[in-house]
Amino acid sequence: MGDIPTATTEGDAEAGCVTLTSSGIAEQPLSDAVAWREDGVYIVRSTEFDMSAEDERFQDALDLFAHRTFEYAAMLAELAQKDEATEEERRVLSLISERVFPFMEAVERREERRRWLIPRRRLQRTGHWRHRGTQAKSSSQLSRA
Repeated sequence: MGDIPTATTEGDAEAGCVTLTSSGIAEQPLSDAVAWREDGVYIVRSTEFDMSAEDERFQDALDLFAHRTFEYAAMLAELAQKDEATEEERRVLSLISERVFPFMEAVERREERRRWLIPRRRLQRTGHWRHRGTQAKSSSQLSRA
């Protein structure tokens, strides 16, 4: 996270970019934004679409902004699926999707790798063999076709 904004009004708000980050995944821009602190509350507002968030802690304002953006994108996707989205809503959905989907795919790939690595690190195995105590007969052996 960069410097915390020191601007105290929307008129002198500091320009920046809200990004998505997660352990082991490259930082992904979410939205160009402006931020300032007014009456003890940090305000983060997108300069690209209608989204803002506010909180007493700057990091919490950023987290809320990202969360709201994901919810907004889901709502826009639903409108688009029903063919009820305006052209502007479709534009914003496209913009957000181009940024969010690569990040989500990277998170999913990381989680998939973790699912396979964690059991091995703990010396647990997912595959097991239970011997039945009898010899396999020639008719039950696999063919080498």
